[in-house]
Amino acid sequence: MLSCFNMRSIVLFLLIVTEWCQPAHLKISSGCSQGLLHNFNFPGHDFLQILSPDAGYCQLLCTYHPKCQAFTFVTKEWDADNRKFFCYLKRSELENPWNETSLQNVISGFTLKSCSSFPKSCYPDIFNDINFFGSDYKSLSMTDYKLCQKACTNDPNCQFFTYVKPDYHDQQLRTTCFLKKIENIIPPIGECLAENVYFNDIYYLEFLGNTMNIVDGSDHRSTKTECSGNPVCEFFTAKTEKHQQNCRCSCEVKSSPGPLPAPKIINKLDKVVSGFSLRNC
Repeated sequence: MLSCFNMRSIVLFLLIVTEWCQPAHLKISSGCSQGLLHNFNFPGHDFLQILSPDAGYCQLLCTYHPKCQAFTFVTKEWDADNRKFFCYLKRSELENPWNETSLQNVISGFTLKSCSSFPKSCYPDIFNDINFFGSDYKSLSMTDYKLCQKACTNDPNCQFFTYVKPDYHDQQLRTTCFLKKIENIIPPIGECLAENVYFNDIYYLEFLGNTMNIVDGSDHRSTKTECSGNPVCEFFTAKTEKHQQNCRCSCEVKSSPGPLPAPKIINKLDKVVSGFSLRNC
């Protein structure tokens, strides 16, 4: 016969096991939620769509973006359309907005901003048969991908790289290390004011970023006002259509990708290896 002490111990043990064995999607809280929810989607609340090689880096992008609360990542196995590697950053002012739904080949999760062990802005993982297409500024001959990653890390301009393996089908590209960087003109986050628009008849400077919406207006002043009042706006670019009797202004409401690099094109490609600079590790 079990004593009261043993019964209490068993009950406590069962409670602990029950808590830790819950499916990940049932353990959503406003605190630190490090787990990834495989085959679950957070519908809606997107404010930025960028590319990521995997769900872990998508979570890091969310963590380092000042507005991001949660994310949904579309895996390389997704075959419903061409959204492989899409990373949807999400934000909501609602109290409980994350009503997850079952969806194959997506992974969802939360920002790690509230976690006690805040992650470094560094992602050492290597991605086999994944190509970071474009954004090349230098190519080098290297015997393996580790030397390529080291060259990227030691180059202050390099953000990420793709290395072509010795058994790649195109002999001319074999053992080539492509160093890559993204060049955008992005103003400081949070500045959504008229002063951020450079605009005249001869020259305008466009802020590059992720266009969230395009607003039409009768003149640039009204367009600026509409852009400044948009809740997802971080900065904007106003443009006029020249050589027309009635001036039409369009304003591109934009959001920056945050402080971490996000390749513009990611695709599957046999016999290549891609990765990021380890400078911040």
